[in-house]
Amino acid sequence: MKMRFTSLTYPDATFADLHHLESLIIDGAGEPVFGPGFAQMRRLKSLSFGSQCLIRRLGKNSFVNFREAPVRDLSLSACSILIFLDANVFFPLHKLKFLLARETAPFGLDESLLSLKGLSGRNMTEIDFSLVRTYPVSVQGVMKNQSLVLTSEMTRYLKTMCVERLILRNNYIVVIESSVLLQEPFQSCIKYIDISYNSIKGDPSWLFRLPELVNLAVLDVSNQAYILDAGDGQYQHSKDIPKLTFFGNMTLFLPPSLEKLLLSGSGAHGRSLEGTNMCFLGGNNLWYLDLSYSAIITKTSRVFGLEHVKYLDFSGNFFKKIPLTFFQSFPIVMTLYLKNVHFDTDLMSNMSSQTLFSPLKNVHLLDWVCTTFLQKVEVQRGLRLCIPDRDFDVGVCAAEEIINCIHNSWKTVLYVTETFLQDEMCSFTLSSGVYACNNNMPKRLMLLYSDTILHHPLPPLLTQLLDGANVFVLEELEEKRAWQQFFELVLKWI
Repeated sequence: MKMRFTSLTYPDATFADLHHLESLIIDGAGEPVFGPGFAQMRRLKSLSFGSQCLIRRLGKNSFVNFREAPVRDLSLSACSILIFLDANVFFPLHKLKFLLARETAPFGLDESLLSLKGLSGRNMTEIDFSLVRTYPVSVQGVMKNQSLVLTSEMTRYLKTMCVERLILRNNYIVVIESSVLLQEPFQSCIKYIDISYNSIKGDPSWLFRLPELVNLAVLDVSNQAYILDAGDGQYQHSKDIPKLTFFGNMTLFLPPSLEKLLLSGSGAHGRSLEGTNMCFLGGNNLWYLDLSYSAIITKTSRVFGLEHVKYLDFSGNFFKKIPLTFFQSFPIVMTLYLKNVHFDTDLMSNMSSQTLFSPLKNVHLLDWVCTTFLQKVEVQRGLRLCIPDRDFDVGVCAAEEIINCIHNSWKTVLYVTETFLQDEMCSFTLSSGVYACNNNMPKRLMLLYSDTILHHPLPPLLTQLLDGANVFVLEELEEKRAWQQFFELVLKWI
């Protein structure tokens, strides 16, 4: 049921007969009053404020007539002009499990966390205070230590609660106190923390206490943007903050139950890990790790402690110089992303690449064409591949490059991967390959694909092509030693 009102007092008698109502989406204005009629909604489980939410204040009695209702879900996410929440505003909602208060600026993170007083000692499934920041972090403020610090004082009520999922993304948090989340029952209950898209750059000592979050399964610290307000209305990145390049060894202490760790973008804006050995301690349950775009410059560096990882993303790092033993650290990895890692072309074109990738015996998906396919086609057969990351000129229209590659080729073999399906040029590339076929060369287009793509929705044109001739499965070529048949078709006139 969805209702809209603009007055401060709802016509609660209208709601008195809705004894079986379970979900209510309602607009709000000013400081709304939910009268006695709402007390008859004894089965209400979900309460949300709609897109016309003009609520500015919620007092301690705002939800008092919902105290007999089993309200589990409360969403304030549309209330973008909220300026006040009483510390005990949520107290009457005894069954509350999900509190969603995204994008409630200009309310602020400090006030959002202090509004949890009425929920002290409760069990919650999820609290989401994303994008509740009141102001951008300024360069001058960072320099003067006046940046937003997530403190133990701010989380004093949160830490008394048993919460499974906490989301504080996109709040310009710059510094996190080391003990900010360390208190029972919170530290034993929390399983999921998302503090991505902040500006964390300060004291990293809180990282050393992560193992005390004994049941934490997912930690997202990705995309620390460091976008600052220069104080004159102009936004700039952290180029005005001293840049950091780490050398030597770096140790990361992981919670014992951690399964997924997202660190993508952790090297953005002037921070890099050049020749740094990274050691992950305590990651016996870690199977998913995203280190993409982390400014890792391999050179002689290695990564240790990831023997149990099955999903690994190194995309966007700098692997031009890489030890041939680098992948020995990931003995059971099954899915590996290496897009835009700047591999040295000479290395990939000689037998050294076989040594580099030889430890990856369990990989089912390797999101980079320059592995088995490159070895078979360019190194062993002397044929030329078109690899966009390597061969396309920067700034040139991708569509033009694709057409040139197809029309300048004897045959076109499209290697279809999961990443290709997600590419915005997927349909264009398929269509261009089909249009290149003519009466003289009706079999000019060939398809090579990994069977992992069959787990995803496929473009209609691709579905038709897969039912046709000249289609090969990469895994079957390896198992059946059918590469010879494949190359015979590649070189055949028609």
